[in-house]
Amino acid sequence: MIVENCADAKTHNTITAFINLVEADMDDGVIDFKLLHEQRYMPFWKHLCITKLTDDGKDLEVVLWGTDLVTHTGLELTGKRLGAQSFRKAYDVLKRKKLDAIEHKQLSYTSGGIALEEKNETVRWYNACVPMTQNDRASCLAIVCFG
Repeated sequence: MIVENCADAKTHNTITAFINLVEADMDDGVIDFKLLHEQRYMPFWKHLCITKLTDDGKDLEVVLWGTDLVTHTGLELTGKRLGAQSFRKAYDVLKRKKLDAIEHKQLSYTSGGIALEEKNETVRWYNACVPMTQNDRASCLAIVCFG
């Protein structure tokens, strides 16, 4: 089950620290991609997911899929389209939240669970989507934490 406007995601220590940093750097409700290269953002890189609209505007393309996301999902999605097959029931909500960040400059918080079949367990994930620009093109910067 996906929880929208998730209080646990808003208060997750890593997400809170990241959002505080981002909000201090936002201009008109958007963060510039260039700022992510600064050393103060480096501790968060492994948790980041950056998506943008494909050129045809129909799908989302993953620009960056952090190493912690690879570890927990077993997927390497950098450079690929974000697809329903990878996220099943969570796809529609995640896509909508990313589009809200891209098209409406909305910050959002969600959480859910990811089934780890090899371990026969479900791990909680917490997510915040932030509006971002990269070369004057709107995109979505998300931080995703597990546990």
